[in-house]
Amino acid sequence: MGVSDIESVKIHGGTFVALALNNLVKSGKKPDVVIFHGNQPVNKYNNPDLMMGMFPTLFPFGIGGFKDAEWPTALSFHSQDFRYHNAFIFRQAHLFTHFAIKSDRFDHVADDIASIKPDTIRVVTQHLEHEEHIQDLSSEQQKLFTLLGEVKAIAGKITGSKASKIFYQNKIRVYVGHFELFHLFSMANPAPTHSPIFQFMWGDKTVDLDARYPRIAEYAQQGLQLAQDPVTGMDFFDFVV
Repeated sequence: MGVSDIESVKIHGGTFVALALNNLVKSGKKPDVVIFHGNQPVNKYNNPDLMMGMFPTLFPFGIGGFKDAEWPTALSFHSQDFRYHNAFIFRQAHLFTHFAIKSDRFDHVADDIASIKPDTIRVVTQHLEHEEHIQDLSSEQQKLFTLLGEVKAIAGKITGSKASKIFYQNKIRVYVGHFELFHLFSMANPAPTHSPIFQFMWGDKTVDLDARYPRIAEYAQQGLQLAQDPVTGMDFFDFVV
């Protein structure tokens, strides 16, 4: 697609003023204030200005970002704009996520992905949610499972992804092969959603941790609180484990 400078952060302020003044005259034409773009995509590798250009409201001074070791992590700031931003954490986590397929299948798989409709994904998701048979799906709907067999998301850095689970499974096998089978395994998966401690860390001061059975918010509200502040969810995991 090749869109560059989507937030127009490199456009001089005088340019916007001139365009705004031109729009004062009702000429019936479309506004002149448009997003400047080019025919070359912005490089996300070795680009220290990438995050500042993507989120100018979070980096108003154009400094910081993940590649600048001299600046603290944005999530550690006193301001909670970063941790409550709807796209910042998601975009950072998936910044280097790619799709890998065999070269001889690239064109075919690319056409299949482009042909999938959102309604088809929704129908298949509901079908699986009700534990119905895959054979009952149409050929177009079953195409989703064919793609899942050919496309693998390379997301090893994202905790909880399929790639990270495979990585740790192989790591455990290596340890077992070198040190022999362990005599004791310890597994822990604390869920923050139903935990009164997480709700208190999130900011719900109505939770009484001294009570034997603390009252917390309804189930739907618990999920919304976790989705709003996943950083607190990670802090809860570190605190418990």
